[in-house]
Amino acid sequence: MDEWKEHATRAAQLFDALAKDAMMTLSEIRETPCLAQFREEYENLHSALRKAHENERRLIKKSKDLSNELHQYQNKVAETLHAATGNQELGQQLSSDIKGLEKKIMDNKETLLSKRDLCDGLERKIDELNTSDQRGVTDEDHARLQSLTLQKELQQREVDRAAEDVQHLGIVSDRTRAEVAELQGKCAKSEAAIGALREKINEKKREVEEITDKRNELEKDIDDLTMVSEENRAELRSKQQSFSHETQILQKIEQASRDMVTEEGVMEGEYRRLQEEIRLSTLKIDEEQVKIKKAEHENGVKKQILDEKSSARKALRKDIDVRIQGALDTLKENIIQSEQIRKDAEEERTSWRDKVHDAEADRDRLQKENDAEQKRIESLLRERDILNKNVIKADEKTKQQIELVRNKESEVSQLKKEIGKWKHDAQEFRKKIYQLEKQREKVAIDLSTANTKYYSGLEELKARDERLNEVQKQIGDMETKLATQKNLYDAVVADRNVYSKNLIESNVKARYD
Repeated sequence: MDEWKEHATRAAQLFDALAKDAMMTLSEIRETPCLAQFREEYENLHSALRKAHENERRLIKKSKDLSNELHQYQNKVAETLHAATGNQELGQQLSSDIKGLEKKIMDNKETLLSKRDLCDGLERKIDELNTSDQRGVTDEDHARLQSLTLQKELQQREVDRAAEDVQHLGIVSDRTRAEVAELQGKCAKSEAAIGALREKINEKKREVEEITDKRNELEKDIDDLTMVSEENRAELRSKQQSFSHETQILQKIEQASRDMVTEEGVMEGEYRRLQEEIRLSTLKIDEEQVKIKKAEHENGVKKQILDEKSSARKALRKDIDVRIQGALDTLKENIIQSEQIRKDAEEERTSWRDKVHDAEADRDRLQKENDAEQKRIESLLRERDILNKNVIKADEKTKQQIELVRNKESEVSQLKKEIGKWKHDAQEFRKKIYQLEKQREKVAIDLSTANTKYYSGLEELKARDERLNEVQKQIGDMETKLATQKNLYDAVVADRNVYSKNLIESNVKARYD
């Protein structure tokens, strides 16, 4: 702007100097009546020069306005570039967030696989427990063992159902992983599109810098060509050429802005598609949460069944202990009775020598009965040990099942926490999307205002071109008139020289006369 001011002051000073010279020549011409026709033409030439100066001032003012508008457009392009860089950083942050979600899904899949392995191990342990229970069950406890086997089968079905649920969750996690991979690919495509847009904006910035450099060169040329009228005419020609070149550059900028608008529409479509896919992923997360709640309900039912089994196991253990205690009491009584009989037999042996053989026979019989009872006691003790082992195994199995239920509850709580984190991440994504929409609307408003100013600038350039053509025509007319006036002026000067020479000669002759 300072350069435009200096240029205007120099042009004004030059015009003032030309005006002073013109006034001096007019004052000199007025003194000679023979040059009246030349004076009128010179006055017309001076008025035309004044009009040309006024047109030049207007042109300088409009050029200054155009440079200001170009500077504003350059600032808007820089702001658009800054917004594009912000969008790129946001895309990178979204891609990193999506990678974190993918990692969480992989961890969830690993936990589901571990759950599946745990269910398989539980199934094998149930089979082993079934075989051990079948070996240790007596005829009397067959009905109770059948009820336990029925409960075991129900538990096996529930475990199979849980395994199917785990498999279904694994399939759902694989699908979500594939969808996240597709989202990541689309984000990469959007980042590539943003990079291409940034390169185009840099190209436009370079074009604007070239325009500014050319404008500076044009101003230097104007400063150099404001000393003489011929240089002024050359300056006008260079201005015309520069304006035509600038119109071409502005046409290029207009085409580039149209390309930007089309690319922005494409990016907006991709952005909406990405938003729709994020919405679908949130819906799938809600469905998984419903499934997890169903699994929690099933775990509660399983826990109730385990409590019922533990109560039945305790009742069975009490019954077995009562029966074993009764058998031991009867055996103790039989042993006491046999001992008493043996003592009586020994007393009878001392008193009744005659009945030795009968007492020995009775003793042998009692010894056999004692051996049979001892064997029965040993078999009952073995059965008691087997039942105790089975009870211990059942206790361990119930403890494992309780631990499994606790693990499942902890995993469900962890899944709830992860779902809460995903919901929080989804809310943050929505906030970021809302901010991006605001930025997009702001950029669209700025682009619309820039386009309106750009089209108004084009209209003004067209009007200026028309005015320049008119001024050029006037300058051509003035050049023709100036050529004629120069010829007339040369003729008048020649006549004046002749008249002055004749006057001098006449004065000399008069002096000599």
